[in-house]
Amino acid sequence: MNNIFTSLGSEHHIKILGILNEHKELPPFKICLFFNMEQSTMSHHLNLMRRRGILKTRLKGRMRLYSINYDTMRSFFNDFFNTELGQEFVFYKKINKS
Repeated sequence: MNNIFTSLGSEHHIKILGILNEHKELPPFKICLFFNMEQSTMSHHLNLMRRRGILKTRLKGRMRLYSINYDTMRSFFNDFFNTELGQEFVFYKKINKS
Protein backbone atom coordinates (compact mmCIF):
# COMPACT_ATOMS: atom_id res chain seq x y z
CA MET A 1 0.00 0.00 0.00
CA ASN A 2 2.90 2.39 0.75
CA ASN A 3 4.17 2.12 -2.83
CA ILE A 4 0.85 3.33 -4.20
CA PHE A 5 0.73 6.17 -1.66
CA THR A 6 4.23 7.16 -2.75
CA SER A 7 3.18 7.24 -6.40
CA LEU A 8 0.04 9.22 -5.63
CA GLY A 9 2.25 11.79 -3.92
CA SER A 10 3.92 12.65 -7.22
CA GLU A 11 2.43 15.44 -9.34
CA HIS A 12 3.65 13.66 -12.48
CA HIS A 13 1.97 10.41 -11.48
CA ILE A 14 -1.33 12.14 -10.70
CA LYS A 15 -1.21 13.92 -14.06
CA ILE A 16 -0.41 10.62 -15.83
CA LEU A 17 -3.44 9.02 -14.16
CA GLY A 18 -5.63 11.92 -15.28
CA ILE A 19 -4.38 11.65 -18.87
CA LEU A 20 -4.86 7.89 -18.98
CA ASN A 21 -8.27 8.15 -17.37
CA GLU A 22 -9.32 10.48 -20.18
CA HIS A 23 -7.56 8.72 -23.08
CA LYS A 24 -7.83 5.13 -21.74
CA GLU A 25 -4.60 3.80 -23.32
CA LEU A 26 -1.52 5.56 -24.71
CA PRO A 27 2.10 4.86 -25.63
CA PRO A 28 4.83 6.76 -23.73
CA PHE A 29 5.63 9.15 -26.60
CA LYS A 30 2.02 10.39 -26.64
CA ILE A 31 1.94 10.83 -22.87
CA CYS A 32 5.12 12.91 -23.23
CA LEU A 33 3.18 15.43 -25.30
CA PHE A 34 1.40 16.51 -22.10
CA PHE A 35 4.70 17.11 -20.27
CA ASN A 36 7.96 18.94 -20.83
CA MET A 37 9.88 15.70 -20.34
CA GLU A 38 12.16 13.35 -22.28
CA GLN A 39 10.61 10.05 -23.32
CA SER A 40 13.22 8.13 -21.33
CA THR A 41 12.19 10.00 -18.15
CA MET A 42 8.52 9.39 -18.92
CA SER A 43 9.22 5.69 -19.47
CA HIS A 44 10.91 5.60 -16.06
CA HIS A 45 7.77 7.07 -14.40
CA LEU A 46 5.48 4.72 -16.31
CA ASN A 47 7.55 1.64 -15.48
CA LEU A 48 7.64 2.61 -11.82
CA MET A 49 3.86 2.96 -11.78
CA ARG A 50 3.51 -0.36 -13.62
CA ARG A 51 5.77 -2.16 -11.12
CA ARG A 52 3.65 -0.74 -8.29
CA GLY A 53 0.52 -2.12 -9.95
CA ILE A 54 -1.04 1.26 -10.76
CA LEU A 55 -0.66 0.88 -14.52
CA LYS A 56 -0.82 -2.09 -16.83
CA THR A 57 0.60 -2.54 -20.30
CA ARG A 58 -0.15 -4.41 -23.45
CA LEU A 59 1.80 -4.71 -26.67
CA LYS A 60 0.30 -3.59 -29.94
CA GLY A 61 2.84 -4.75 -32.47
CA ARG A 62 6.10 -3.35 -31.13
CA MET A 63 4.42 -0.50 -29.27
CA ARG A 64 3.79 -0.71 -25.53
CA LEU A 65 0.48 0.87 -24.48
CA TYR A 66 -0.17 1.98 -20.90
CA SER A 67 -3.52 2.11 -19.14
CA ILE A 68 -4.75 2.38 -15.56
CA ASN A 69 -5.03 -0.87 -13.64
CA TYR A 70 -8.47 -0.13 -12.21
CA ASP A 71 -8.60 -3.47 -10.37
CA THR A 72 -5.51 -2.57 -8.35
CA MET A 73 -6.73 0.97 -7.70
CA ARG A 74 -10.18 -0.24 -6.56
CA SER A 75 -8.56 -2.80 -4.27
CA PHE A 76 -6.14 -0.19 -2.90
CA PHE A 77 -8.90 2.26 -2.02
CA ASN A 78 -11.11 -0.48 -0.55
CA ASP A 79 -8.19 -1.66 1.60
CA PHE A 80 -7.30 1.92 2.57
CA PHE A 81 -10.79 2.80 3.76
CA ASN A 82 -10.81 -0.36 5.87
CA THR A 83 -7.72 0.79 7.79
CA GLU A 84 -7.75 2.94 10.89
CA LEU A 85 -6.23 5.83 8.90
CA GLY A 86 -8.89 5.45 6.21
CA GLN A 87 -11.66 5.50 8.82
CA GLU A 88 -10.16 8.66 10.36
CA PHE A 89 -10.15 10.25 6.90
CA VAL A 90 -13.84 9.39 6.38
CA PHE A 91 -14.71 10.72 9.84
CA TYR A 92 -12.73 13.93 9.22
CA LYS A 93 -14.50 14.49 5.89
CA LYS A 94 -17.90 13.98 7.54
CA ILE A 95 -17.32 16.50 10.35
CA ASN A 96 -15.77 19.08 7.99
CA LYS A 97 -18.48 19.15 5.33
CA SER A 98 -19.06 22.57 3.81
